[in-house]
Amino acid sequence: MSSKAFDLVSTLERSILLADIRGKHALPSANPVDIVCFDCCTKNLFIGTTNGFIIHYIIDERKTAERVIFKSHLQGKKAVAKKPLQLVKYVPTADQVIILVDGSICVFDTTRFDLSPSHERFKNVQTFCVNENKEGGSPFGQQVCIASRKRHIQLYNITAEKWIHIRDIGLPELPRIVSMDSSTVCVALQTKYVCVNVETSKLTELFAYDNEADTPFVKEWLLESSFWVDPVT
Repeated sequence: MSSKAFDLVSTLERSILLADIRGKHALPSANPVDIVCFDCCTKNLFIGTTNGFIIHYIIDERKTAERVIFKSHLQGKKAVAKKPLQLVKYVPTADQVIILVDGSICVFDTTRFDLSPSHERFKNVQTFCVNENKEGGSPFGQQVCIASRKRHIQLYNITAEKWIHIRDIGLPELPRIVSMDSSTVCVALQTKYVCVNVETSKLTELFAYDNEADTPFVKEWLLESSFWVDPVT
């Protein structure tokens, strides 16, 4: 016997998104605009597009007797690059959105709704992740793990004012995907998965995968629990 676990409900219509990007009276463009990344935290939805825009919506939820209805409210939009945004991550404790574009990380100040001039850009970046389960330290800070194309990961504590470099940890291969929980970073390298303890720098090999046939996947499954790693996605 099967049961329905959830319903898919539209949060933001594509036509609304395109109108918000181009303007309601803009003519159709020959270059299609697509969503390439997004992040959602409480009512905040941040979207990165193929034409280099970051767009901020507030999503309100309204329940009726029959269904749940979501209403989106545009808060702001900004062209931050000429190339597609690869990854966006909202850090509410710092009022920042971390953006990966063309192998570089830039910091977007949500209070000013513009790129932060006080933060340096990080280059040669493969990907990054935010520690959603940081233990110890300031409750107003957050940890970010940057996977470098130079075969190491970099750990930072970040606040609204500054990024504080903690340490670099070398890797045997180029990192492709990272996910962090507490003091552990799970990394998909070019040919295998490993776990790294950022406090001791100890690396533990998990298992290998075929990088020509499989696409690596790493995702934190539950807080204080485990990682879901899947070589076939």
